[in-house]
Amino acid sequence: MKDNDIRVKREARLAGFAKSHFIISGIGVLVLLPLYAAFSRSDHWSAVFVPVGCVLMLGYALAGFLSGRKKQWGPFGGWKEGLWAFLDPALIAWGWAAIVVLSLLLDAWALMLILFFASMLLASPSSLLVLLVISSPTLQSGWLGFFLAAFLAGGLPPLLFFLGSLFAGKRNARARDTAEKPECDFNA
Repeated sequence: MKDNDIRVKREARLAGFAKSHFIISGIGVLVLLPLYAAFSRSDHWSAVFVPVGCVLMLGYALAGFLSGRKKQWGPFGGWKEGLWAFLDPALIAWGWAAIVVLSLLLDAWALMLILFFASMLLASPSSLLVLLVISSPTLQSGWLGFFLAAFLAGGLPPLLFFLGSLFAGKRNARARDTAEKPECDFNA
């Protein structure tokens, strides 16, 4: 396989992730805003937001599977191609988190607030995960809790999308193998 072929696949998979990510984030905003308005003052708000966050995160696996099926992605050409399918979107998310941390360290609160609201709109499942982790009394540990949350929030959506597309690739390969086998005529 040529390097150019791998690059096209990388770009296509990253574009498939980005499209799915923004759709899931849009759904997340539409679901989370009314829930926030209804349950933000409740003592049991996490009982509502944790299952919603889990469903939104699992949406990435479904989106990876559906994207892979629709675009007829085959199995990964090797471990490097699979690794980059995960790392491309994860590095973007981790870079975003690094900018948020830098804005906090530099006391640039206006920039941090802009980034926070942009994150809620553009990456609502990941932002919800970060908020749930840093607001949890058992997991709250200052910067360590934030870094853990940012690492998970940046890596979990690409990982779930990757796993979904992996299952679609195996299924697409089986379907192609079955279609290419000639039928045997036992009566001849």
